[in-house]
Amino acid sequence: GNVPCDGEVLAGSSGDVDEALVTGESAPCAKAAGERVVGGSLVVDGVVYVRATRVGDDTFLAQVVRLVAEAQGSKAPMQLLADRIAGVFVPAIVCLAMLTFFVWYACCELDLVPHEWMPHQTPLLFAFLFANAVLVVACPCALGLATPTAVMVGTGVGARLGVLIKSGAALEKLRSVTAVVLDKTGTVTEGKMQVVAHRLAPAASESELWRVLAAAERGSGHPIAKAMVAHADRR
Repeated sequence: GNVPCDGEVLAGSSGDVDEALVTGESAPCAKAAGERVVGGSLVVDGVVYVRATRVGDDTFLAQVVRLVAEAQGSKAPMQLLADRIAGVFVPAIVCLAMLTFFVWYACCELDLVPHEWMPHQTPLLFAFLFANAVLVVACPCALGLATPTAVMVGTGVGARLGVLIKSGAALEKLRSVTAVVLDKTGTVTEGKMQVVAHRLAPAASESELWRVLAAAERGSGHPIAKAMVAHADRR
């Protein structure tokens, strides 16, 4: 089962704990008395009794969740620039829309607009449509929303894939990265072996083969043996 909170293994208990969510290492780690375990990790073998040392918002998992939330709420340098531009651009567009409204309304009242242009509209509505068009076309919605949306989506998707991004500024700096070094196991691979194909001799019985293999390997803890047993159980 899952370890409910951060804690310390008590004397008289030991087992193998999968801490891939913390270390990225797919192989379970043997835990003995006095060693620490992280809440959310999985006990895959043995019986482990744990004394809770951190619960609730103090646990490692809660801190990870808080880090992701803070990253999604942080502003990247580009977003700060966009906010400054929008702070000037939005009032200017509103003023331009109001000017457009008054100019077209005055033109309508002075009969400078052909009547066939507004057969079923009042001068007020006709001028409002032009002002509204200016607001819709020139409003910097994309400028103000694109950057925070990109930061929120990027950090959220990264967290689901096991990549924690500290802030929007860190995410923006990724554009200058030229090389990325990864630990293969548990990072670019799942770390769980699977049987994907097999080939039998012409006279061999497939069902008998997997029955014998499962019986021979069931007591082994080797990753290849576990993959073969799991494949045999699925058949």
